[in-house]
Amino acid sequence: MGPPLGQAVEFISSVLSQRGPQAVPYEERNKWTIREHLSDLLKMFPNLTIKVSEYHTNDGRILHLIKAEGTIPIHYQAHKYNIPVVVWLPERYPLQAPIVYVCPTANMIIKAGHTYVDPSGLVRTSCIANWLHPSSDLSTACQEMAMLFGAEPPLYTKPPGYVPPPAYAAATAAGSGVRPPDAAAAAAGVGYAARPPPPPALDPKQQQVEELKGSFQALAVRALGGRLQAGLEAFNRHAAEEMDGLLEVQRKLVARDRELQGMVSAIQQERTGTEGLVSAIQQERAGTEGLVAQLGRQSAALEAWLNEHEWKADAVAAAAEASGQLDVNKVVVPADDLSRQALAAQAEDCAVEDVLLALEKGMLQGKLAPDVYMKQGKLAPDVYMKQVRLLCRKQFLARALGLKVAAAQRQQPQPRSSGSSGAACMLTHGDTWSHR
Repeated sequence: MGPPLGQAVEFISSVLSQRGPQAVPYEERNKWTIREHLSDLLKMFPNLTIKVSEYHTNDGRILHLIKAEGTIPIHYQAHKYNIPVVVWLPERYPLQAPIVYVCPTANMIIKAGHTYVDPSGLVRTSCIANWLHPSSDLSTACQEMAMLFGAEPPLYTKPPGYVPPPAYAAATAAGSGVRPPDAAAAAAGVGYAARPPPPPALDPKQQQVEELKGSFQALAVRALGGRLQAGLEAFNRHAAEEMDGLLEVQRKLVARDRELQGMVSAIQQERTGTEGLVSAIQQERAGTEGLVAQLGRQSAALEAWLNEHEWKADAVAAAAEASGQLDVNKVVVPADDLSRQALAAQAEDCAVEDVLLALEKGMLQGKLAPDVYMKQGKLAPDVYMKQVRLLCRKQFLARALGLKVAAAQRQQPQPRSSGSSGAACMLTHGDTWSHR
């Protein structure tokens, strides 16, 4: 019987947290899983004890590994037996399957040709052979082992005068360094229980035949297993190469898809820009067509006006030809009294503007005398300023009259032009005056 579960769990935690040369070689990310697996194993098989021992690997290294040592109960022919085992946790556990050995006592031997145990005591059950993390664990492996050993016990009593065959001795010597419990452990109850009778002993000659038969069978199974393993490794390599090829194709397809997505995005952006440009061109075309239509209407109105008043131009031309000179006062004739007043105000405004321009040029050219009214044909400055004030007053009155006439023209309806009467003409007064 192992120590209480609480003490065992504390021992496991202290071992996994230990640092230094005696530290176990398990990865930090796997230590919690190891603790849980060992705790579950002790709950199911309390006769097992957790220890840390040296393990000699095939490449000559010596590792400090955790092992579960003790017995697991089996039931064979309505009797209960305790099978001594050692369960080693390799350094890559739980990714690697545990290493399980059956450890016979001094008066026990391993059954030759056993289905799941080779002559060295190494256990090869389906759960261990097909170990897969995280679905596999120690409790399941030991449960399967107890069930299989109950159907086919791996140990039986050593007959008198038993001499192990060479194949068995070589297999035992080539083991992993695991040694069976000593006589004191056997006396303490490790191994088969004392109360149930062990399986009957066999005849020595028959035993040797069975052992040789089992040895050859184990060798054949091992050779077949090696061939199957080689075939499986070749298949795995081929599958890995195919997978690499498929992954490369997938990478190229993903890159091509990204490239196509970029091209589609660029085309969509270009299409959006083109649509905006087309919309702007259509708006500009609509504005141009509106301007063309407006100019067409104005041109038609002007042409209609010219056609309507063409006879006036002919009459003025005939009178000028008859008299020998052109009367400019008859070229433009006001249509009504308001137009006549507007024309007169415009003429007065333009005349005053011309006089002011002439006076300004005289001042700039230095033709004005500094202190007299007229001196040697030049205009004095004070006289210039007086004349400018008078002219500006007249221009202001003319422009005021023009504004009043324009306001009156806007208030009355426009007469329809017919016959000899012309349409009202809105006149602009001066260089700075305009209707508003």
